[in-house]
Amino acid sequence: MKAIFPGSFNPIHNGHIRIIKQAAKDFEHLYVLVANNEAKKYNRSIYFRKKLAEKAVYSLKLKNVTVLSQIPGTLTPDIAKNLNAEVIVRGSLQRNISDYEKKLADSYQKLNEDLSFRYYIFINSNKVNDEFISSTRINSLLLKDESIKGLVPNNILRDLKYGKINQSKNRKGKLVIYCGPSGVGKGTVASKFINESEFKFKFSVSATTRKKRENEKDGVNYHFLSKETFEKWIEEDKFIEYAKFADNYYGTPIEPLNNWINEGFNVFIEIEIAGVIQIVKKVPEAITLFLAPPSIDELEKRLRNRDTETEVEIKKRMQTAINELELSENKFLFKYRFINDNVDRVSEEIKRVLRLEL
Repeated sequence: MKAIFPGSFNPIHNGHIRIIKQAAKDFEHLYVLVANNEAKKYNRSIYFRKKLAEKAVYSLKLKNVTVLSQIPGTLTPDIAKNLNAEVIVRGSLQRNISDYEKKLADSYQKLNEDLSFRYYIFINSNKVNDEFISSTRINSLLLKDESIKGLVPNNILRDLKYGKINQSKNRKGKLVIYCGPSGVGKGTVASKFINESEFKFKFSVSATTRKKRENEKDGVNYHFLSKETFEKWIEEDKFIEYAKFADNYYGTPIEPLNNWINEGFNVFIEIEIAGVIQIVKKVPEAITLFLAPPSIDELEKRLRNRDTETEVEIKKRMQTAINELELSENKFLFKYRFINDNVDRVSEEIKRVLRLEL
């Protein structure tokens, strides 16, 4: 049975740590949600808290717990439904359960009668410091070189104090998915950030059953496979995504991606939206980026200015783009959506997100 712990999981709260440890024992898999935005009032501490959450989960050796960013505007019941979670874990720390948690559970249930989840209420009986402890406060104390002993669980205290949260040898990399309609300028924008050393990107090589062209190299341009081999790989679940175009298969092998991620590298994949849908089902924590045009008219103008497609091809691409733009509004599919109205501006915006997430 899957469960989620919603809201801003904060590993500097020992009470939250206790909830996570207990819920990890009680459920097959637990998704821990961390609020994710760059509001000025947080002083970018959300980034700091997410790193702490990942470190805390690793330190506690909780292999059945996944830390996810909670996209601004998404509701807990919707996330539970998307992840097929049957239980929402909530904790009662310094509140009376009958006055708060039960009311909240009841109101959620009334508003979402189509959902079949139930609530798991963890009551923390241990006394805690009445002083409000936040990520912003911890970050402030660190910057002032003041003591945080007693405020942070011992198993992450040392790494916090010496700024090693982001350099953990055991830190795994992440999967970054980049998508957008034809003609939107994906390549031009990506060229501004994909080779930045701070992001530690590795790039996947797709597999295909089409014939190798004269100037192509196996393993560099594509992994060229026979149809029989490709279909065998499909049966063995060796692709993170695949599709068939014009009687030829194309797919992204999953093994090298897993190897790089386990080695601490981040993997960057530029892919069609059909592939994104497949990947998000398998890897819900993937960082998905969609690049959109300022308007549909501007996209058509850019396609025509390329002068590489026939009128029939342009109309086909425009219809595809309309469908893609509609899907890009799905917050479960794309965590971030960018408007390419200026290459330098949008590339800097993407860099800020990558620094927040990676």
